[in-house]
Amino acid sequence: MDSRPQYRVGFTTAHITEFVTLWNLVRSTELQPDQEDHITWKLTHHDDYTTASAYRAQFFGCFAVPTITSIWKTWAPPKCRFFAWLILQNRVWTSDRLSIRGWEHSPVCALCRTTMETAHHLLVTCHYSRRIWSQVATWTGQPNLHPNEWPQSTSPLDWWENISTSPTTSRKGIRSLALIIS
Repeated sequence: MDSRPQYRVGFTTAHITEFVTLWNLVRSTELQPDQEDHITWKLTHHDDYTTASAYRAQFFGCFAVPTITSIWKTWAPPKCRFFAWLILQNRVWTSDRLSIRGWEHSPVCALCRTTMETAHHLLVTCHYSRRIWSQVATWTGQPNLHPNEWPQSTSPLDWWENISTSPTTSRKGIRSLALIIS
């Protein structure tokens, strides 16, 4: 018995539609045998192919998240930066993520014991964390670090964006402080 997969041979309606569409696009093209072909690369201003332009073309449609990259440009120790990077990508093993995996976990936050533990809760809404942030705001004289001054956020990334882009005397200093406290 033949174990190779069997394929149906033949045209479908989609094949015929594609053929007709392609035919309509190229039927007015006239080939001129006395002229050499010339390829134009639309991704450079001089219409010539470069490896750099091909590399950039791979990222069309993608967007960078500048707020996450700002983590690496702080004075915080590397382990704080790495932990913050994990939090902002929601990769910390909080109880909500453990429950999705079906792993054993405590259903509530270990600090406040009132709400399910999520990365956003640990940073923003936990009563324990809010108390620490308000004390830091008072200690540093930076009122924008007080939780009552924070704009509404729905994720750790929103929270970081609000903290790291607020007008302060030293954004790098505030970002570093936020990472160390987080």
